[in-house]
Amino acid sequence: MGRRRQDLQGPHRPGVHGHDRTVEVARRRRRRIHRARHAGDRRRGRVQRDPEEPHLSVGARTALRPHRTHPRRQGAGTGDHARAVARSLRSSVQDEGTRRLTRRVESRFVTARVSTGLPRLDAMLGGGLLPGTLTVIYGATGIGKTHLGLTFADHGRAADGARGVILDMNGRGDSQQHDEYARRLFHWDLTPWSHSVTPMSDPYPPPAQMDAFYSNAYTWVGRTRDFQVPTPDGGWEFDWNWKATYNRALYTIRPFLYFHFAAGSRRVVVDGVEPMDSPADSIQFFLFDELYRKVIHRDAETLGMEICLPVWQHREFIDAHLYEHTTITTLLLVTTEETRLEDLLARKVATGDIGATANTIVVLGSERVGNRLARMLCVVKHRASAMSDEIVEFRVGERGVEIV
Repeated sequence: MGRRRQDLQGPHRPGVHGHDRTVEVARRRRRRIHRARHAGDRRRGRVQRDPEEPHLSVGARTALRPHRTHPRRQGAGTGDHARAVARSLRSSVQDEGTRRLTRRVESRFVTARVSTGLPRLDAMLGGGLLPGTLTVIYGATGIGKTHLGLTFADHGRAADGARGVILDMNGRGDSQQHDEYARRLFHWDLTPWSHSVTPMSDPYPPPAQMDAFYSNAYTWVGRTRDFQVPTPDGGWEFDWNWKATYNRALYTIRPFLYFHFAAGSRRVVVDGVEPMDSPADSIQFFLFDELYRKVIHRDAETLGMEICLPVWQHREFIDAHLYEHTTITTLLLVTTEETRLEDLLARKVATGDIGATANTIVVLGSERVGNRLARMLCVVKHRASAMSDEIVEFRVGERGVEIV
């Protein structure tokens, strides 16, 4: 109590008595309150600004201001020097802010592109596809979608150091001739992936399987309702037998993608999607959506821990083969009922259509030109990038897709 009273009253000073002492105590108290308030403002970021130098706080301005001395002792030009230092500091602060803003803008808008393997198409796409995005190619059967997909996958060897993977969802009819096209165009032997990983089994594929970039484990086509059964509450759910078959297919599909991604593949081509009146009812669209969200763009460590069990035994491999799933670019090839380019451009977006949320859409259609049927290509949608609005002709020849 005595110490507090002494602080409030201040130390005894000779010659200060009565009213003078009260004034001195009040003055000292105001100074303490002012210092405490200013210190609190600095901690909270509310530092007062000097109207003469708004970019400086009062403390910084005071530090730059010369000490007040007797006019006859004050050196000439001291105030000018302080103002010059303040202007220099303000200029350096503004220059540094400009440089930081420029770096942020450049890092935001200068983005690496993924080449399709066709320079003319890359130019129409503003330099190429955006990494980590989905591109949907719509076109009639026989228009050249498979050739375009194989070109994109093979170009990964030169651009990424590893070819892309191909998932064939064709479940009926003749083969789409992926292996024949790849061998003729790119001298590429497409070997089917057959390695499956069940829980707690040896996850690592044989060395020969790392050269297998093709899988056709998904063979279901038709409506989603064909694989569902009614529930007691009036709803629908997938049949248990179908779910068991689907889970066995996942034992093949997930290692197929994971080990190729871990080895450097950054491109996925999904082919064989059939036309449907309502895309929301298509089992193929359902399967692709599950694959895209839960496997292709799943965290590498999480996917590795789900495949390589027990985790403690394979932790070194998982940590040594991490990859960034946001760099994986996917190409989905969808067959449409429309064949003419004009009809494709006028095509409405239906419920459940994956193209509604895809980053890029390219349409391939045919048009009559004189006495022949010409193949036409057009970029309809390309988010976050410039794109060309021209319609170009392309041909499918001995060297694959060639844009005229």
